[in-house]
Amino acid sequence: RPILLGKDIKRYKFEWDQKWILFTRRGIEISLYPAIEEYLYQYYEDLRPRNNGELTGRKPGPYKWYEIQDNVAYFEEFEGPKIAWGNLALRSQFAFIPEGYYINAPSSFIGTDNLFLLALLNSKVGNFYIKQLGVSRKGGYIEYKPMFVEQLPVPDISAEQQDFFIEAVRHLLTAQNDAERQILEQNIDNEVYKLYDFNTEEVNCILSV
Repeated sequence: RPILLGKDIKRYKFEWDQKWILFTRRGIEISLYPAIEEYLYQYYEDLRPRNNGELTGRKPGPYKWYEIQDNVAYFEEFEGPKIAWGNLALRSQFAFIPEGYYINAPSSFIGTDNLFLLALLNSKVGNFYIKQLGVSRKGGYIEYKPMFVEQLPVPDISAEQQDFFIEAVRHLLTAQNDAERQILEQNIDNEVYKLYDFNTEEVNCILSV
């Protein structure tokens, strides 16, 4: 599967660096993939489950030498569409990732294709709120840990109300220049302020951060 590192995840979009991961989960029959079996076999001594007292191999367990150690039942979440973000950023930098791409730690994701949520997370309101909770690092970077992101209050609006944000994000994903993107993001921010019923003073406070 193609895999994305934190540095590949940008604002709204991502840039795949042509990196792949071999995900040999429990139950896979490796002989069906001879090229992968041949490639992995050169690491057999490091991959096989070791016995007590042995110095080489992975921790003891019932898995086969080419399988992952633990039975990761939630792997299907990685297969689907998702909103993903890196661990450190100067501002909100959430991206829509289509199905099939995997994400490596410490990047995080939400298994959803809801573009309204993506717009909210990337908005100035989302950025302001999460920054109040997140841990500051050197250079002005903020740790966007799931424990902070999940606290963002999401307005409960109808599907029809979400349509504006969804269409705006779709245009953002195909925008050809920065000027077009800036206009679309400004329009999103203006509508998000209305969702929270912020007055001018509150908006200015958000913009000052």
